[in-house]
Amino acid sequence: MPVPATSLPERVGQWLRQARALTGWDATRVLRQVRTARGRTRWELVRTLRELPLRGGHVSALVALLDEGDALLRWEIEEVLSHLPPHRVAPACLLRLEQGEPEEGLASCIRVLAVLKADNALDTIVRYQGHPSVHVRVAVADALAHFVEHVQAQNALIQLLRDPEPAVRRAAVWTLRRSNVPWAGPVLEVQARERPEPWCASRSAISPGREGGGSHGA
Repeated sequence: MPVPATSLPERVGQWLRQARALTGWDATRVLRQVRTARGRTRWELVRTLRELPLRGGHVSALVALLDEGDALLRWEIEEVLSHLPPHRVAPACLLRLEQGEPEEGLASCIRVLAVLKADNALDTIVRYQGHPSVHVRVAVADALAHFVEHVQAQNALIQLLRDPEPAVRRAAVWTLRRSNVPWAGPVLEVQARERPEPWCASRSAISPGREGGGSHGA
């Protein structure tokens, strides 16, 4: 049975779709809309980028948007970036970290690098454990959950357990509780004895799923 020939309009449509994919036209259009939209519309627009091919310029634009004050927008962008190959995202995140403030962009880039486990990500992340911003230090404590098998991460978490800010100490405790690595138990027992804080009292006192780590609200 002969296969029906593709009509001219169908061939043109296929060509246009291929051209749009190759040039990233759809992603460019969505990012342009994100810059002018507000609230839920922005979150939904960014979510559509998960299904679109992204080029280098799109990644850089998304990393720049991580400086926005909208925590949910940053979360959606982090999700998009975290599902891309590390070698495509890490350079833009590292460049953004070098630029310093605002703290929102720093914290988000730290989280993305951790999820991707990009080359030298751990070395980069621990450099921020003493950052002046509480939100950045919380992001570091959360990010170290991806590296708890490394001595460097363990040492950083122990330091963060002594942080003067309760939010940072709590984030470090939650990271250790979620990890279930053998060395975490004794460390948490000492923490519970030395600090009369509710999240240190017992394992049942911690419920990250209910209260959240606070990091995306940075």
